[in-house]
Amino acid sequence: MYLWHPRTQLYLPSKSVVGATIVLNMILLPLVMVKFFTARVHDLLLACIRLRSEAARTRAHAREMRLQKLRLETRHLWGMESCLNKVHDFLESRLAHDNLLGIWGVSGVGKSSLLMQLRQSYRIFAVFHHVLYFGFGSRSTVTDVQLALGVCLGYNYEMMPLMDEKSRARVIHHSLSNTSFLLLLDELEAPVDLAAVGLRMPLGKYRHQKVIIATGSKDVCALMGCAADNIIEIGCLGEDDAWSLFKDRVGDAIIDDPRIQPLAKEMAQACGGLPIALRTFAGAMSAIQDADEWRYMYKYLQARLPLSREQFADLLHNIRHW
Repeated sequence: MYLWHPRTQLYLPSKSVVGATIVLNMILLPLVMVKFFTARVHDLLLACIRLRSEAARTRAHAREMRLQKLRLETRHLWGMESCLNKVHDFLESRLAHDNLLGIWGVSGVGKSSLLMQLRQSYRIFAVFHHVLYFGFGSRSTVTDVQLALGVCLGYNYEMMPLMDEKSRARVIHHSLSNTSFLLLLDELEAPVDLAAVGLRMPLGKYRHQKVIIATGSKDVCALMGCAADNIIEIGCLGEDDAWSLFKDRVGDAIIDDPRIQPLAKEMAQACGGLPIALRTFAGAMSAIQDADEWRYMYKYLQARLPLSREQFADLLHNIRHW
């Protein structure tokens, strides 16, 4: 409602209209602001979702590239495909409980070769801040692991032995608790208490921390705390894979000789699918083109079978130095 104002000679809104306008503005302004900020928040959420999707795709692509590169670098490790996939999934997993993996199998199936390749590859991939590899054999005590870790982490080699076990454990825990690492413990013949070493379980609550052990006994994996689905057995090669490995190491030029091929197949079969034996015998025969020498070598091998683990190791040592 408008009223005539004699002083200004204008029609001006009445006080009731002004008051209503003010009230209306007070109601509408917050609604407009809410709509504006809702639109902005919606846009930000969409942007965040897009960024997260792109980041997830980037991580997935990086994981796939690492797996492909690892497969390429381990192509000389015959029969490792399924094992390699499991190891890769374990290393890429960010689950807090997924931090300890056990690999077991008889000596010579390629456990050490796999761990050494993992060390080389993951140092290049830069997924972990520390990649640490140790081969122990019979010397796999808490002290041995602590001293090896201490040296790799930059502590004085002469000072570490002077400390007691608990002091070394505190030092190692302090160094590794807030960083990502991959620890590869090879040739363990007995369980090692990782908590006593300084690696308090479970690892990786806030960091990417992994431990892989390689041993000849499934019991060692279980006693060290590996979950049942985180224990992998590496077995000997099947007949086809064993022959492919043997043939690859000898070379087609020799294997295709009809006088040699039957002897070569018998020799490959006599190795029992053990990769180290196949590589050693094939390497020794790769320069021999005389069928009589192949026959002599096969009889030499056949006369010494079956062998104990120690006897087989001695035989391989002798073959390497022929």
